[in-house]
Amino acid sequence: MSTQDPWTPDEQSPPAGMPGGQTPPAPDPYAGSAQQQAAEPPGSSGPPGSYAQADPYGQAGAYGQPGAYGQATGVGQAAPYGQATGYAAAPLRTDDKAVWALVTSIAGFVLCPILLHIIGWVLANQSLATIRASGGTIGGDGIAKAARILSIVGLVLYGVIGLFAALFLVIGLIAAVSNGELTQSGAFNA
Repeated sequence: MSTQDPWTPDEQSPPAGMPGGQTPPAPDPYAGSAQQQAAEPPGSSGPPGSYAQADPYGQAGAYGQPGAYGQATGVGQAAPYGQATGYAAAPLRTDDKAVWALVTSIAGFVLCPILLHIIGWVLANQSLATIRASGGTIGGDGIAKAARILSIVGLVLYGVIGLFAALFLVIGLIAAVSNGELTQSGAFNA
């Protein structure tokens, strides 16, 4: 019986024709003869003229052909059941009231300011309530928040303008009464 460790390499001289002590590659026990390999196209198994069979070990075929289930797929290739394909999820549906709230809030700066800003604010609040109640299936909360902010800014802006207009009117009336330009009947004296 030999006392040599089975895992240590044998101390042999290099084979003839191999420079630097390199060992020749071991022959593949599963490969057919050289004539059979030359006649078969890459990735096929079986005799020439037979249908190509899938690799029984689940490895990818030659030249970038898709592999078996459980292997990564590239973008644009179908993924096995239950695996991601690399594409993003579909975008959420935007709530219609959020869009209308934004439209009325912007239009409120040009047309009928106070009324359209109030309508925009109410629509924005209703839209935010709908979006929160949907549990993430409806989007547009950013649009609704922008509409609510624009409505509040418009109401404050036109409220301040209205206060200044009323203040100037009152100051003008007080100045007119104190100068005697206004009579008891409410008519101006010229």
